[in-house]
Amino acid sequence: MSSAVPASESPNSPSNRPEADQNDDQETELLSVSWNQDYGCFAAGTSSGFRIYNCEPFKEMFRRELKGGGFGIVEMLFRSNILALVGGGANPEYPPNKVIIWNDHQCHCIGEFTFRSDVRAVKLRTDRIVVVLDRKIHVYDFNDLKQLHLIETLANPRGLCCLSHHPVNLVLACPATHRGR
Repeated sequence: MSSAVPASESPNSPSNRPEADQNDDQETELLSVSWNQDYGCFAAGTSSGFRIYNCEPFKEMFRRELKGGGFGIVEMLFRSNILALVGGGANPEYPPNKVIIWNDHQCHCIGEFTFRSDVRAVKLRTDRIVVVLDRKIHVYDFNDLKQLHLIETLANPRGLCCLSHHPVNLVLACPATHRGR
């Protein structure tokens, strides 16, 4: 079971806005790296926040260093300011069973999804949000955050999943419960 909650709180609400940390004295651990859909940028989740990099020319675009903790999953939506964030590391910013859809330009949560088990992966496209759990994949409509599909899978502790980004054809590849499905 999962729950999707559209964000209705103020962008400056403590529950929606992570606190920035100006203290870089502690060592930061890299927790995850992911490409955006056109491979022109990548996101790095760290034990103290996240960073977004442009590839050509190579440049750090921005970073968020937080007091609360780290992110085990950071997924970008193309080159937009929309990110999917999942807490990770020894001190996660959010629980590892929660996905936050974050508008970094406006610094507020667009929506969130909470699950009974840890999130293994998140994939984004302009019309869909795909959340991978150990034995299930939830597919949501990006516009209204309503669940469209629930797919049963084999055990998938590494969150293996691939999502097409062609605007007409939606293809989702994942470990199936039966061969050829």
